[in-house]
Amino acid sequence: MTQRTYTKVLTIILFSTLLLNAPLMLFVYALLPEKTILHGTNILSILAETVAGRWLRVIVVVDCVLVLAGSVIGGICSACSLLERLAKQVVLPLIPLY
Repeated sequence: MTQRTYTKVLTIILFSTLLLNAPLMLFVYALLPEKTILHGTNILSILAETVAGRWLRVIVVVDCVLVLAGSVIGGICSACSLLERLAKQVVLPLIPLY
């Protein structure tokens, strides 16, 4: 990755994070009491329930669980692929290939 590409990617990540998180935090502080915010558990799902009701809270929680499960599966697949490559290059014993 060249220096220009890396800088572009970081700029895109920075601006997309600012565009998504700034309004979300504004909604959190505008709609939820401070005690709920400082308690710190499930703030996004509580915000969803406050805005649209229980059904949106359920959707947010299910979405979060699916994203977490997908990232865990991706990590496991990456680790297995890494072990397989290391075994093929005889850096590790050949046991992972069986």
